[in-house]
Amino acid sequence: VLISFTDSLPLNSERLQRVYLDQLAQPSSSLGLGIIQLVSVPESQAPQQAQFLLNQVRQDIKDAATQANIIELVEKIIIYKFPKKSRQELEQMFDLTDWKQTQFYKDVKLEGKLEGKLEIVRQLLQRGMTLAEVVSLTGLSEQELQQGLSTESKMNGHLLTEN
Repeated sequence: VLISFTDSLPLNSERLQRVYLDQLAQPSSSLGLGIIQLVSVPESQAPQQAQFLLNQVRQDIKDAATQANIIELVEKIIIYKFPKKSRQELEQMFDLTDWKQTQFYKDVKLEGKLEGKLEIVRQLLQRGMTLAEVVSLTGLSEQELQQGLSTESKMNGHLLTEN
């Protein structure tokens, strides 16, 4: 039964059922509840819960794109749940897919490349190169450079100017 937000339903209604995550079987046979449980379980239980979910997704979800999206979601939850663990430690703990194929990894890699280029840009400008020369060397557009430098300078609390 779907209930819209416009329906007025008292909290003690027989149509409404409360679900307490800590009282559900661990791990849940429901993929959706299992993902929610993964977010809330203690770190000590997360490896077992994540592995169960990854196996469940691989067995139950036949559509490759959907399977990849759900696996990537589980992997993101793992990354946020264990922020101090290295990629290698997480791969060993969870039998994860090739991280390089996930959108999260691609985004982080692209962001890292841009940060590296911006560091070089800043050094080149400080050494007296013109913006046009830097554009030619880096392959970034003038707009990308100015936007990146502007964002970076705001984050670092100082202003960079072209010589």
